[in-house]
Amino acid sequence: MMTQDQYMALALQKYQQLAALQEQTNLHDHEKEFEIVWRDLGRQVLEKTISNPTNDRRKKKTVVTLFGAISIAQGHCYSKSYNSFSVSPLLQDKLLFLSQQLPYTNAHDTAVGLLGPTVSRSTLCRMTNHYGQALSAQSEQVADAPDAPAVSVVSAILAVAAISPVGSSEVVYALADGLMLLFEEGYKETKLGRTFSAKDLIDSHVQNRAGQISASNYVGHVGTWSEFWTKWQRDLKAHVDEGKELVFISDGVVWLHQQLQQSYPQCIQILDIYHLMEHLGSVAQLGITCPRVRQVWLDRQRNHLMDSKLDVVLANIYALDIEANVCRQVCNYLETNRNRVDYKAYLDRGLCIGSGAIESANKAVVQSRMKRSGQRWSKSGGQHVLDLRTCWMSGDWGRLLGLIEPQNYAMAA
Repeated sequence: MMTQDQYMALALQKYQQLAALQEQTNLHDHEKEFEIVWRDLGRQVLEKTISNPTNDRRKKKTVVTLFGAISIAQGHCYSKSYNSFSVSPLLQDKLLFLSQQLPYTNAHDTAVGLLGPTVSRSTLCRMTNHYGQALSAQSEQVADAPDAPAVSVVSAILAVAAISPVGSSEVVYALADGLMLLFEEGYKETKLGRTFSAKDLIDSHVQNRAGQISASNYVGHVGTWSEFWTKWQRDLKAHVDEGKELVFISDGVVWLHQQLQQSYPQCIQILDIYHLMEHLGSVAQLGITCPRVRQVWLDRQRNHLMDSKLDVVLANIYALDIEANVCRQVCNYLETNRNRVDYKAYLDRGLCIGSGAIESANKAVVQSRMKRSGQRWSKSGGQHVLDLRTCWMSGDWGRLLGLIEPQNYAMAA
């Protein structure tokens, strides 16, 4: 442990450098030089407060910290390599934050610009891949735990009325969607799931503007829909185990409807109103040439849907002068989703009926980091970045800190 006299001696060594700053003629250069002096003082103080290697004859270990590289006595508990990286946990934390926000080159340059020289770009890549893989492995271990509830138990918990009164249980919305990303093998669909509680919906103070969602859980997967569903269910079961009611909003994709019928038969499924109106817009475009008349027709159909008058909408579609096969395709789509378009009941209960939350999440969570000009991913590399990204966006960064320094972090928590 560093003594008070040792600290004062170090401070005095830096005093002349600090005093010389008075010769600077502008604040920018003054502050820049001050940071250099202060960081070097901090590095020396940190080094001596940990193990005071000057007085310790044991072998030393070099660890890169926010203040620069320091030497730690080999036998000290802090001298170990943190997951094979001789980088302090706090610096790893900050570098990983940058890597899930920015492309590796940009993240590295930002780290250098804000923190000074830290680690190489290749080390940053290896670190990101290591912890992204560790997050995936941790999730799989939780899912395989012996006490994980069976699907039959989950379904029993969800045995509530399909459209129950407001306030009967806490509602959790669940939405999923896919988007195309460029991989080494070509474009592949990446899946994203989002769950959030109704109590986290915040109305906008601006008229006719969508509100916000204060907290969400995200699950991302590069692979098949069945693999994604297995991963997403870990999050869904956690909500169900707490007695919450699941409300799924989707575009009517068949695989999701089938999975929900099998696993969560008593959940509420809602067909996204915007996707439905797109289908109506396609037939209106073919059957009504005048734009003004067409818009009036669409507005009327939307009003009918808000009153849950699907049969009226179907009759109005059949009345259009369009090809029979086109009319049949749209009507079959509506008939297939008949049990998911009771919008009057949904609105009376105060439920959302649009899937904008998952479409905006695709942009904010995935595209902003992984769909930039010139980016091409390996399957594993894309998944690792996606795991880090969803971990941060879900407000679950503590999971990562526990992986960086598991024993010491757990004790501190």
